[in-house]
Amino acid sequence: MVSASEADGEPLPAASLTVLDAQVVKTTLAEDLGADGRVVLAVRNRRMAPRYLHGHSHWALEPDTYDTFRREWAGLTSFLSLPAAQRRRLLARTAPRPPQGWEAAHFTPATEASEVVARALAAPDWFVLCGPPGTGKTRSVLRELAIRLVAGDQHTLLAAYTNRAVDEICEQLIDANLPFIRIGSRLGTAPAYRPYLLDNMIRDLPTRQMVRARLTTTPLYVGTISSMLGRPELFQLKNFDVAVVDEASQVLEGPMLALLAKARKFILIGDHRQLPAVVTQEPEASAVAPAVAELLREQLGLTNLRNSYFERLFRRAEAQWPYAHGTLANQYRAHAELAALVNDDFYGGQLRSPAPWQHASLNPSAWPAPLAPADAFGEALRRQRLVFVPTRRQPDDFSQKESSQEAELAARAALQVAQGYGAQFDPDATLGIIASYRNQAARIRARLAQLAQEHGLPALAQVSVDTVERYQGSQREVIIVSFCCHHEHQLEAMVSPDETGQVDRKLNVAVTRARQQLVLLGNELILSRAPHHAALLARVRKGGGWVKD
Repeated sequence: MVSASEADGEPLPAASLTVLDAQVVKTTLAEDLGADGRVVLAVRNRRMAPRYLHGHSHWALEPDTYDTFRREWAGLTSFLSLPAAQRRRLLARTAPRPPQGWEAAHFTPATEASEVVARALAAPDWFVLCGPPGTGKTRSVLRELAIRLVAGDQHTLLAAYTNRAVDEICEQLIDANLPFIRIGSRLGTAPAYRPYLLDNMIRDLPTRQMVRARLTTTPLYVGTISSMLGRPELFQLKNFDVAVVDEASQVLEGPMLALLAKARKFILIGDHRQLPAVVTQEPEASAVAPAVAELLREQLGLTNLRNSYFERLFRRAEAQWPYAHGTLANQYRAHAELAALVNDDFYGGQLRSPAPWQHASLNPSAWPAPLAPADAFGEALRRQRLVFVPTRRQPDDFSQKESSQEAELAARAALQVAQGYGAQFDPDATLGIIASYRNQAARIRARLAQLAQEHGLPALAQVSVDTVERYQGSQREVIIVSFCCHHEHQLEAMVSPDETGQVDRKLNVAVTRARQQLVLLGNELILSRAPHHAALLARVRKGGGWVKD
């Protein structure tokens, strides 16, 4: 391991160091930037002498994009080698075949999840499922899919975009007692699931025949799309019947086609109204060339290469092939008052909150006394499910990516939540804090650590503080959002509108992580210039959760 800090020295001028001046050391990020400004890297070459690493005081750290794109190029080559009919099917140039008796009357299961699972399994070619926040895409649908695919002797790829989502899939498979092998690295896998990594699953097998038997008979393989594409030898040993991709709305056309070429049929699970694929190009640069725009729009529904493969297929199926798509409507995560924040504006009022607890009123007596006799913020936390506190930039905010006032308010709210939940407070389930920038997240973590020591609450320092991108797929009883927006130009990076402009996908994810309460901190003068944020603030003010200056 190698660790480096921002305080280790002044950066060298870019022109004074080139790749020819020293050895290139390939590493993996082991620990992200922490409150102390330090990152930890794992060196891939285990035979590298430590004295070489410690003999240098300055390092240039650059992302390694070659290996990632090389996998995608190789995967696309395999896609191009497929028969023409299969390529047309994967591109959705031709209609997917409908199953026999696909009509709703054919499916009479007990739950909504069971119905979509039955429809997905009956699809001969492909099926796309949209799962809005809290509808149980992974915990219900993907789990039941895996159980039924194993029972049907279907060898299956289970993939997702992030390691965190793959960990959640592993959790469900273990809980269902299903056999699987995890594809990926030790550092990218949570400790609980490392025994299922490929190397560990075959380590104790004495012969090649036993290794081959383990690989070919295990019905489920789980990993990120990148990890899967990085193991081409796996597909030389084993044929897959089905590929199931979670978080599919975060994956672009190239890597998705490369993976789906490895299976006979596929099922995609995602939500194109949540975080999109990461694209660094401007929308104009990723748009389809005008010379072929009309042709690609008519034949493929393709308009911009920044849109995910999932979104393109879902829109085509929605318009032409009703048997090839489905949408979950029952959300079990959030209280109905919080679910309403996105239901009307982003999901057309289709979401339902069927559980009785989702309509219960908040009980102020369950909370301790406010932090101070005249503390309006503390009183609002006791009585409101949705709270907004207006903030302003302070003299000690030297960076536009930090807000000392919001960091203090977030830490105070976290302290009150920890005190209110008492012995039931669990930092992994009770409370989460979302910050727009890593700088702000580090500042909040530092303040939480101080309060944890002052009040004898070590669990408070363990609360997850991260960006919205890292929170997708997670949930907490209480979520605090620090927008940390001092200038109007920061809104450009803060919002993520879809092509229609009717959905802000980042805001959708941020406000749908909470089950019971949502606390928002920000400068309303700036935030109100973004239409969806303005609508959110108006809803807070109408509901009485606005804390006056």
